[in-house]
Amino acid sequence: RALAGTKDWAGAAEHLGKAWELDKDEDQYGLEYGVALRESKQYDEAIAVFGEVAESNPKIKYVYRELARAHKEAGDLDKALRTYMKAQSAWAGDQDAFAGAALVYEAQGQVGKAVDQWAKYIQQDCCSSYSKETAQPKMAELKAKENAGDTAPTEG
Repeated sequence: RALAGTKDWAGAAEHLGKAWELDKDEDQYGLEYGVALRESKQYDEAIAVFGEVAESNPKIKYVYRELARAHKEAGDLDKALRTYMKAQSAWAGDQDAFAGAALVYEAQGQVGKAVDQWAKYIQQDCCSSYSKETAQPKMAELKAKENAGDTAPTEG
């Protein structure tokens, strides 16, 4: 865990992987191991670990959001979107699942749906720096884009 704090994700993945192998009943180790794998760009491995954790304990907080992020970063936007939606169902208060879905919808050119997801994010988080500096301006930008009829997919 300390290595993750230093952004040594490969080192963190190595140690967290060992911890999880020693105690597969500790789903938090698996969740953190998956994050470290994803951050070190080992997407297939991260997806496999998150999938195993979700199967073992589908109620562990944030597992579906993290799995969705891994799918998104691996370039599988359809799986990412389905998994963000599952995250929203599992943990309605996980505003990052709404932000993630908004980014996927935008990348797919579904601007109206992206706006809806940002609105849901902002309903849960009106005042953080992320909301003020990212979510709110992004929603305003997308609304303007939608009003102008520009719905081309974005890179990301």
